[in-house]
Amino acid sequence: MSSLYINSAIVATLWGLGPIFHKIVLNDIPPHIFLILSSTAFASCTFIYGIYNYKELRKVIKTISYKNIILILLSGILASFMANLLYYHTLKTNKVQLVTILTSIYPLITIILAYLIFSEKIKLITGIGIFFIISGLGLIAYGDYKIDEFKKIN
Repeated sequence: MSSLYINSAIVATLWGLGPIFHKIVLNDIPPHIFLILSSTAFASCTFIYGIYNYKELRKVIKTISYKNIILILLSGILASFMANLLYYHTLKTNKVQLVTILTSIYPLITIILAYLIFSEKIKLITGIGIFFIISGLGLIAYGDYKIDEFKKIN
């Protein structure tokens, strides 16, 4: 089996565990405190990993363009800090399964942006997949809403 599938399965499993841990902890502490503490753990691991890869890091840092520095900073601010802070606030007050499903549409956004920015072609099968993603999200959100409404009535 290719490392693509093995690594993807491991990543999916780790990302699948994360929201469960998040929801448990967010029952006891505010989302912004959770972000600070989990980011500290992430930064510590990254620092140790940086020490381990010091020679390569030192070599590559000298070659990074200003454009890429800005993109790295934007990625950290938007995709890591702001998205996670909003995610933790949303997760604290909503069902973990609904939040993770709704926030996992990011590949759809990536596909559309890759088409617009990099002119990557969207194949018919990808278009069908996009249709199913949107349909699935609609069914999940509608179903969750209807179940909650039914519980209020009874």
